[in-house]
Amino acid sequence: MVFLLFIIILIQVSFTSCYAEFCNIPTLSLKPLNNSTLNKIIIITRHGDRNSIFANVNQTKCNGGECVVGELTDVGKKQMNNLGIAINQLLKEYGISNITFENIRAQSTQCNRTINSAKALMEGLLNQKVDTELIDTTNSQYFAPHYIIDNTTVAERNKRLKILEDTMNDNIKQLIFKFKRLFKGEFKTTNLITSFINVYDYLQVLNCYNIPFPSNEKEQITIDDVISSEMYLSYMAGYLLDSQVSSLSTKYLRDEVISFLDGTSICKETNCSTPSLPITELISGHDDTLYSLMVSLHQQDIQLPPYSSHIFIEKVQIGIDYFVRASYNSQVLRICNNQVKLCPFQEFKDWLK
Repeated sequence: MVFLLFIIILIQVSFTSCYAEFCNIPTLSLKPLNNSTLNKIIIITRHGDRNSIFANVNQTKCNGGECVVGELTDVGKKQMNNLGIAINQLLKEYGISNITFENIRAQSTQCNRTINSAKALMEGLLNQKVDTELIDTTNSQYFAPHYIIDNTTVAERNKRLKILEDTMNDNIKQLIFKFKRLFKGEFKTTNLITSFINVYDYLQVLNCYNIPFPSNEKEQITIDDVISSEMYLSYMAGYLLDSQVSSLSTKYLRDEVISFLDGTSICKETNCSTPSLPITELISGHDDTLYSLMVSLHQQDIQLPPYSSHIFIEKVQIGIDYFVRASYNSQVLRICNNQVKLCPFQEFKDWLK
């Protein structure tokens, strides 16, 4: 009995730690490498805070008014705008002070919250209004595993989801039906997975903002329900931890990283603070965009990323040589076969391929 109690406490502590990580919105604290010149930087982000299943559950606003489910909130816009301002400062510290539209390539998945996240980030970076038409969405299907239609990846994903439905279907259905009974008329179920994601998003908002769990005279959401939802989502994302699946899911993204970093920025006339080619690329995606890329970067203990999380991959020149540094939420990663924090560019290309 004591041992069982210990296990329950351990699970709850682990869950609390995981949620604390999710609730901890990252801020950019990355500093330039000493004695280096920035050649290129590619930034892969998760969108900012989105509205959960119920509009205005935490008095959230979207464009100053009421939100719809899944929409980027005003809080989310502020998160991404602040990230853009911080990137502007990082570039200035690298000696690059004249960033314009010409110096940025922006791509996003075909999703309003990721497009608007890219817009908010660019407005912070450029300190001016940005039209969403400047954000390229033509490669949307390659920038998040849940969009990918490659047969092998889809087959593996469906196999994993089938196992989920066979093993945890009753538990998750029970949780979803709890929500239906608690919020009559407001909670509309579609398929099992979509319904679960909506429930999970809502529970995250409650937990992050210390809002009491919903209850009535017949139903009560408890910490056990929240723990179950966390375990279920981790299992859903688990198929991406398979190296083969991750490799398939991120192939286009990895090719895009290498292709962009391979370009060379040339100074305009004699002013080397103003590059003539895009020096910055932004890819605005989802949690599984970063999650799967971290697997491809051979990182350990990968957690589902909080809102506005970001991976930076910098190509810098030191002397006559080029190197790559990668970071996740300002934490520098160990990369390449030697697991170093600064990797020769050619070695990085060969390794990432």
